[in-house]
Amino acid sequence: MAIILLVGHLNNAVIQVGALAICMNFNGWEGILFIGVNAAVGVRVSNELGLKHPRAAKYSVYVTVLQCLLIGLLCMVAVIIARDHFAIIFTSSEEMQRAVADLAYLLGVTMVLNSVQPVISGVAIGGGWQSLVAYINLGCYYLFGLPLGFVLGYIADLGVMGLWAGMIAGIALQTLLLLLVLYRTNWNKEIWSALAKAFHDGSDELQLFALNQKAFMAKQSGRTLFEYLTGIFQELDHRDKVVMKDPDDVEAYQKSIERLRVHIFLAGLDNVYEQIRGEILKKESIPTLEDCYALIQREAVS
Repeated sequence: MAIILLVGHLNNAVIQVGALAICMNFNGWEGILFIGVNAAVGVRVSNELGLKHPRAAKYSVYVTVLQCLLIGLLCMVAVIIARDHFAIIFTSSEEMQRAVADLAYLLGVTMVLNSVQPVISGVAIGGGWQSLVAYINLGCYYLFGLPLGFVLGYIADLGVMGLWAGMIAGIALQTLLLLLVLYRTNWNKEIWSALAKAFHDGSDELQLFALNQKAFMAKQSGRTLFEYLTGIFQELDHRDKVVMKDPDDVEAYQKSIERLRVHIFLAGLDNVYEQIRGEILKKESIPTLEDCYALIQREAVS
């Protein structure tokens, strides 16, 4: 590791390198677990996207990240509590043990960050964002973390703690950027991006016909009609691309499509919603599909 090489040039290098190596061993033991989770969550996300389950993909990410964060926090607490003793496993030198104890807090923070960062990277890889993850990793570690660690360790004369603090800052920035990517992810859109990469992209008339047929024939029959139709409409939007340059034409086209989809949704409802259906259609301005669904939900509750 680069940080080990940099620490080797500090004063009292034997103790500093030894203490850091002991901490890195503990961090590596924890890291093995999350490297496995990295692979598992990447496969899970890619499978859910391939199966057209955006909600399952999203919640599998949330659950996995939360569980790994809790494990990381538990490891941090354990390290801090045992900071004066866990180095005994590796050395009988009291000076080395004190040096390890001084680094225990940084080790704890690193364990927390390393419990989340590999998992998020696995999610990003499963979503097909390998190049983005590579750029973030390279930039945060080599362009930000290492230079900052060098400045803190040598110029600010903070020694091994400064070098490690720079690395932690790089990992923290990396984790923050990946979390931002996840937060801004439209999982419904990612489904069609994944399918387009795996198979083909473009408008196929037979597929468009089949999707429209499903939409027109959809009935409530005990299932969530809104979610079923939303999935069909999203695939239609992906496959049937209409290119328009004039903003007024775009707006008029979108309103026309929205009105048609509201009609399809209302036509698929059970007869028990006949009254609310009539009220919606009598409105001067037809509500959006989401607003219609909200009105139906309100009627069902009342």
